[in-house]
Amino acid sequence: MQQKQGGNHLWVIERARKRLRTFYDPSKKIGPQVSAALLAQDKVIARAMPQGDILGFAPPFCLSTDEADIVVAAVVKAVKTVLG
Repeated sequence: MQQKQGGNHLWVIERARKRLRTFYDPSKKIGPQVSAALLAQDKVIARAMPQGDILGFAPPFCLSTDEADIVVAAVVKAVKTVLG
């Protein structure tokens, strides 16, 4: 993960190559692939942002810690599905 931002329950995760701090080739559309895998595998909606391999989440204000853990686990699973 390159960067994460959050505030007012809007989460953003930007994915980059591990430890290299370089981004993926935009033509590979990693963000949209991970977003599609999230929806298909776990019914989690994440918006693939057009600025790069960035996923946006807008969870409800009443999100519990257990529910956040479910979202994080789904993201990990989707990233592993797409990137291997």
